[in-house]
Amino acid sequence: MSKRRSSPRRLHLHCATLIALGSAFSGAVPAAAAGDELALVDEVIVTARKREERAIEVPDSITAFAAAEIEERRIDRIDDVLGLTANLHVVHDQDPATNIMVIRGIGTSRLLASAVAFAVDGVILPDSDAFMLDLSDAQSIEVLRGPQGGLYGRNAIAGVVNVTTRRPTARREGELRASYGNENSGSAFAAISGPLAGERLMGRLTAKYQKTDGFIDNRFGGDALDRDRRSRVTGRLLFTPTEALEVDLRGAWLDQKGGANPLTAFDVLGTTGGRISSGLAGIEPEHDDPSESLWRMKNAAVVINWETAAGRVTSTTAYDDIEAGFGGDLDQTALHVARVHQMRTTEGFSQELRFTSPGERRFRYIAGAYYQQTDRAVVTNGALDFCYLLPLPECPTPPGTPTGLTPVPLNSTTGDFRQWAGFLQASYDLTERLELTAALRYDNDRRTQQDLLTGRRDRASFSDTQPKLSLAWKPTRALTVYGTFSEGYKSGGFNPPPVPGGSYELVVRQEQTRSHELGVKSELLDERLLVNAAAFYTDYENPQIFQLELTTGGQVAINGRKASIRGAELEIAARPSPRVQLHLAGGYADARIDDFNGTALFVDNRLPNAPEYTLNLGGRFVAKRLAAGELLLRVDYNHTGRIYFAEDNEIYQPAYATVDAQIALESERWAASIWGRNIFSEHYVVSAFSRSTAPVLLGALGIDIYQIAPGAQFGVELRYRF
Repeated sequence: MSKRRSSPRRLHLHCATLIALGSAFSGAVPAAAAGDELALVDEVIVTARKREERAIEVPDSITAFAAAEIEERRIDRIDDVLGLTANLHVVHDQDPATNIMVIRGIGTSRLLASAVAFAVDGVILPDSDAFMLDLSDAQSIEVLRGPQGGLYGRNAIAGVVNVTTRRPTARREGELRASYGNENSGSAFAAISGPLAGERLMGRLTAKYQKTDGFIDNRFGGDALDRDRRSRVTGRLLFTPTEALEVDLRGAWLDQKGGANPLTAFDVLGTTGGRISSGLAGIEPEHDDPSESLWRMKNAAVVINWETAAGRVTSTTAYDDIEAGFGGDLDQTALHVARVHQMRTTEGFSQELRFTSPGERRFRYIAGAYYQQTDRAVVTNGALDFCYLLPLPECPTPPGTPTGLTPVPLNSTTGDFRQWAGFLQASYDLTERLELTAALRYDNDRRTQQDLLTGRRDRASFSDTQPKLSLAWKPTRALTVYGTFSEGYKSGGFNPPPVPGGSYELVVRQEQTRSHELGVKSELLDERLLVNAAAFYTDYENPQIFQLELTTGGQVAINGRKASIRGAELEIAARPSPRVQLHLAGGYADARIDDFNGTALFVDNRLPNAPEYTLNLGGRFVAKRLAAGELLLRVDYNHTGRIYFAEDNEIYQPAYATVDAQIALESERWAASIWGRNIFSEHYVVSAFSRSTAPVLLGALGIDIYQIAPGAQFGVELRYRF
């Protein structure tokens, strides 16, 4: 029997009981006593402008998560925050490393540069294959929305994810976490931190192991296609030989093996006209070929901070080595007619040198230079039954007779990328309450690609200047009103060399955006209520749109000409009593194609993978205060608007909603929790391709393909600090 179908039914009673029990507890919370002070909403400190500042004073839309919230919400990967962040959507499919991150309607095309810059402790990750790294040891996570090229450079065209990990501590301390859930899913995390030679040398070491038997069954063989085993170790040394000098050395290693490509094949267009109903989203895959994936990462960085009378000099040097790949059924059916295997390797080196002036002065600035070198290879091989798929004259009759698989080398290229940049950001207090900030960055990206099948070698250069201008009025410490204009740029790239009559070009043009934003940030009712709101408009040129192309391994990109995005965001955090915290995060993004190819084709269609809106409503309720700790309930309702998966808007996922819940008993040193995600097992899909995107394969079989969400997940977790 299918695990995905049976497990949610077994859990519904338990999950409903969990919510009802928690609601009863929260309803029993007494009103605050006269002498019981109302706790304030926690003040948020961010590093979005590469210096520590109060979030309310930064003229950008930022959603930030502090260490306590990351731990309590069990945020392990960046897609764990998508339901909690306005206008953020993450597509995680194909294999454990593959992802598309969409902010305010702007996303990434597979195998090209990301539209979102992902920074860990100040280091920009060189490839989106590294974005799904484990976040268990994060001190803070910031999601910056809108173009951030002025400081973060190319590929921050949609925004930035800025992660800061925990630093070594001056006293010895540690942490242990363990969890276990349905489908034999579990994880174990350990961290130890403390002095190695007094406060001059401190260290931190973490290790994590996690596994799951998988939530998406293969109807053909019964094995789960999303099974996963992974291990990760990180280490960090903090050396301060003098009061003015700090050397921060970091390293990490990850190894993963599991399943991949859990796509369902079904005649969606012929059945519903393109709407993927909850019934279709409940159909599990049926693959005749086994699936497998691997993902390995090694990275190291050294950050040197030197404090001078004039300001801080920072040198950041980083190295990353990433391997990711998958193999599995290409036709996504029980027919033995197509198989694929892909391997991607990325090796990156980067160096940044930055000067930051003191933050308490009226005139503040940051200036720096950046260099990155990346080598990337993509090797794709397939095996096809040509006689089954094509009416070739030498094939046996009748047409469609299986004759066996023939190996076919597909997209296989190596790339060499060299990027350099210079940047400057300055803020000046025009008055005590009015701040003007201007930033300017120039990026130059030179790219070379060699096709391993033909030996062809191609070169292209991409460059742009990215300005940003913000005016922030701060009439009080609790209110900021701002306006921002910013431009973003994302490098172009290469497709595999086109075949005769191909529908795509070799060089993919670079993207550019111009964005206008008006916003307000406020702390009301003695800081018990935070309200942030923003409205924005973005001109989007040359959007890079993913296409399936079987002759090259299935993955190319084409450029549309122009799109525009209009939207708004509202975030509210409230603490009406010492025991109750409430939050709302809502976003609307109308992302539409204005000109696709100079004709009326696709005009006014929505951009792929861009939800019309996102909404999160939730609360944290302290049900009882016991001698052993606090008994609390957390509930989150997440609603996502309609999503189209291609520029033709043929196939789409209707709006859907999920509910997450948790009951925990927490003390200062330990915590025990029962948690559930998508507890009512809402059926929806995360990606889809219609037959028109790959007529040679999907069209010949009369199918469309899509990846279903995993259904309900639940478990228990124990945490202990020492």
